[in-house]
Amino acid sequence: AARRIAQAALVPHGMTWTDAMSPARTLPYTNARKDVYLALRRHGWSLMKIGIFCGRDHTTIMNALHPKKDRTK
Repeated sequence: AARRIAQAALVPHGMTWTDAMSPARTLPYTNARKDVYLALRRHGWSLMKIGIFCGRDHTTIMNALHPKKDRTK
């Protein structure tokens, strides 16, 4: 079920799961990953569970979903 949710979130980006979960840090990839995180979060997943599923630390998920307003302060 989780893989279906993730793949549905990736359709607008035209990416596969492997593409989206690569270590690439350019905007198309980070936006695709964020949409996967959001979709899973809407289905009640915890940050920790999303991180494990996506192969990332839960703080990475947290920062993607709740970016700081101003990082210079």
